[in-house]
Amino acid sequence: MYFIASRLYSSKNKDKRKASQPAVLIATAGVALGVVVMLLSVAIVIGFKAEVGNKVSGFASDIEVLNIHSLQLPEANPIILPTSVRQRIEQQPGVAYVQAVSQKIGVLKTDQDFSAITLKGVAEDYDTTFLSQHIISGRFPRLMSDSASGEILISNYFAQRHNLSVGDKVYAYFFANTIKMRRFAIAGIYETHLQQFDRNFVLTDKFTVNKLNSWNPQQLSELEVRIHPSFSVQSVQLDLQKQLAGFPNLKVITAQEHYPQVYSWLDMLDLNAWVILVLMLSVAAFTMVSGTLILILEHTPTIGLLSALGASLSQLRGIFMQLALRIMVRGLVIGNILGLGLIGICRSSLISLDPATYYVESVPVSLSVLQWMLINAITIVAIFATLLVPTLIISKIQPSKAIKFD
Repeated sequence: MYFIASRLYSSKNKDKRKASQPAVLIATAGVALGVVVMLLSVAIVIGFKAEVGNKVSGFASDIEVLNIHSLQLPEANPIILPTSVRQRIEQQPGVAYVQAVSQKIGVLKTDQDFSAITLKGVAEDYDTTFLSQHIISGRFPRLMSDSASGEILISNYFAQRHNLSVGDKVYAYFFANTIKMRRFAIAGIYETHLQQFDRNFVLTDKFTVNKLNSWNPQQLSELEVRIHPSFSVQSVQLDLQKQLAGFPNLKVITAQEHYPQVYSWLDMLDLNAWVILVLMLSVAAFTMVSGTLILILEHTPTIGLLSALGASLSQLRGIFMQLALRIMVRGLVIGNILGLGLIGICRSSLISLDPATYYVESVPVSLSVLQWMLINAITIVAIFATLLVPTLIISKIQPSKAIKFD
């Protein structure tokens, strides 16, 4: 049967008038196109989710411990955690490190314009790795525990809106019982392309923010908790809630709960990816079924002759299944070469995007070997399952009529 399938495959192009040649080309192209689109869609969706998720957790941490009233009021309510409780949190399995943060709402003002800001104060032990990677000019402000640095890190959004640059002096106003004014020097400018951060946060030292809030050094707005990549954020969240069960005024929330609008957009990407996968699998399967059906009808006399010579139904179906396998393998090879090539182009950042819309400057892609193998395996299974339908037609072919078939 393998020999006959090989002969049929190698001789398909001899007669240009037959329909098998364009049918085989269309089936091959359908499989290749389906694989290319599936690889790209999965790689882009995974890449987008990882890139945006890393930005959110990098700026706001994976988990936040804060006063429950801070979720309902514009100004953050202070919390005080005993040293023993913080140590238990730091020693919790899955916790990479914790860091104290204080916040104060205010107004950044120049002679031409003003902007509402959230001044975020961080301590000396704050992990600046993420923000340092996104500083486009200048440096991170000096962090001191016992005095104000007088320096701030602003986003590129504020810099462009107020025509500010590194080294400029700017005034900020804060409101409580009285109006408090501070004069800051701009130490650096950052840009994450996440509007939730770039259009809100200005960073400085925690000492300054606590003074503006009239808080003592032990008070803070929230405790940011970073999680080891190998641990589940939800499981660590449950463990921390148990640790803080004796503090009814504290709330443990994840970044996904704090910024649901970002993650809702990412969930929509998942839905789009599933729709694309189903459509592309349908295209690949339909073109393969159509091509196989044309081959069967075109080789009806051959089927009749082989049947008259004693070939069984399973052997006849095996011939065309092997023929379809060759076409499918060719389409898979072409599709994988093109798909992986396009993924490589995306990784080289040659394709740019509008960061105001997509949160990133270039198309992020991520595809593991396991995911690549899974896409190919699903494609093979889906195509073979649908090929059982056209090969059933062979059982309807009668040798006496098929040999006379023209």
